[in-house]
Amino acid sequence: MDAVLVDDHKLLIKQQMVYVNHSNDVLDTIYLQNWANAYRDRNTPLAKRLLEDYNKSFYFSKEKDRGYSAIRFLQVNNLGADFSEDQSRADLIWVALKKSLTPGDSIVLNLEYEVRVPNSKYTRYGHGEGNYDLRYWYITPAVYNGKWNLFSNLNMDDYFMEPTDYDIRFSVPIGYRLHTNLPSVPELSSDKVLYTIKDQKRLDVEISIEYDNSFSVYKLDSLEVHTNLRSKNLTENLKEDVLQRQ
Repeated sequence: MDAVLVDDHKLLIKQQMVYVNHSNDVLDTIYLQNWANAYRDRNTPLAKRLLEDYNKSFYFSKEKDRGYSAIRFLQVNNLGADFSEDQSRADLIWVALKKSLTPGDSIVLNLEYEVRVPNSKYTRYGHGEGNYDLRYWYITPAVYNGKWNLFSNLNMDDYFMEPTDYDIRFSVPIGYRLHTNLPSVPELSSDKVLYTIKDQKRLDVEISIEYDNSFSVYKLDSLEVHTNLRSKNLTENLKEDVLQRQ
């Protein structure tokens, strides 16, 4: 999976997942959990649940503070596939298979989608004060064990999924630091920090992204220089002057 944090609190995601039919049944349809889309509008199960809990903040929220997850591309085994949201639950997706999936067999799904991260004031997951706390931010297969276990995001932290092997490359702008519950390795480039996140047999991936205000930004003609280099002997003006000479 490749994920990039961009402007307007958005994630651009390209994801490949391998789904194995571990059941004894032949499957003609599979379901995906798209819990980031639970913040799309006031009619989702999450919105209704918050209202039932006498939390009216989401119901009266502005569109810019809500989130969504919009699929731009979906293929199964490199072929286009019919898919749609569940009629009454925007955070569940069904995918029709052109060839039945027999027990023990697998398929490869390729997806491209955009996630807008909601304000964190509704469920504590989202963005706030320049930082991000992400959970249930990517799409996963629902669990089939003789029947489909289909659960919506109701702000109960009851995400149901199979243990999964992860290989994620998550890019954040210079000036941000990423922390996760999986092992990660950062790699710095001129305009971003790429975190490689890998592990096996894990459940959901939690990510915290914090703005590192130890970085300063200097504008040099057509360039921007980001640095956390500190010196007690140089003022900010002197540092910019030195960089201009380079």
